Amino acid sequence: MVGVPGRFQVPRIGSADDYHPGLGGGRADPSGQGRIRRQGHGGDQVEFRNPVITGERLSPNVRTVRGEAMTIHFRRLSMTVAALLAAAAWLLGRVPSTATPVPMAKPPTADEVRKRLFATCWYETSKVVAGKEDPNGPLGWKFGPDEVENWQITGELVTDRMVGGATTDVSAKAWRLDIIRKGERGRVAVLPSLFKFDGDTLVWVTEFPGDGWYQQVDPNGHYKGRPTGFESTGRNRYAVYRLKPCEYLQTTPPR
Repeated sequence: MVGVPGRFQVPRIGSADDYHPGLGGGRADPSGQGRIRRQGHGGDQVEFRNPVITGERLSPNVRTVRGEAMTIHFRRLSMTVAALLAAAAWLLGRVPSTATPVPMAKPPTADEVRKRLFATCWYETSKVVAGKEDPNGPLGWKFGPDEVENWQITGELVTDRMVGGATTDVSAKAWRLDIIRKGERGRVAVLPSLFKFDGDTLVWVTEFPGDGWYQQVDPNGHYKGRPTGFESTGRNRYAVYRLKPCEYLQTTPPR
């Protein structure tokens, strides 16, 4: 605290010119007449009048100080707004933009699937039975609505023709392919299986060769032993064929 003994004393903060009740600092005179007292330079008492109370016009010095204060205030406010906008832009930049969804390919119709399966012959490129590669030579296959035929594609040409044909059902998630074989005296056997196209490859899954034939046709295609997946293991003993398209009755795969 500074001042002259016996006089009204206030803390010394800055020069007298920047001291105004509208800007902070000083203490009002107890008389209530709007006077503000503050210790000036050299210990002199400086008296100000509050224009809000007295109705007096602000001096040029006071108006200048207030203008500078408002300028600083708006400058700080502008900096704050700019900082908030920059932060918002940074946050938006970190949020991954939602890409335009790629429309899903329309599934083929039953006629399109049947036409692709029946239009050409197929030759085996691999065959896995009960989880192991089959050592037997590859076969060629021709599927049709009236008969199914297979033959050895290496060595001596041996064919096996199954009159009855193949039926397809693509209404379920896993497509069904059933081979029908009509024997003498009207006996019918059915080999239920699954199939799908993987690019230009036909993937065909049956039960263990020789074990999957049923002697009675179920019109709904419900067979207990029908495969449920496209993987062959020692447990399920499925036979998984992978076949490529070929020319009808071609005896060797194309190079």
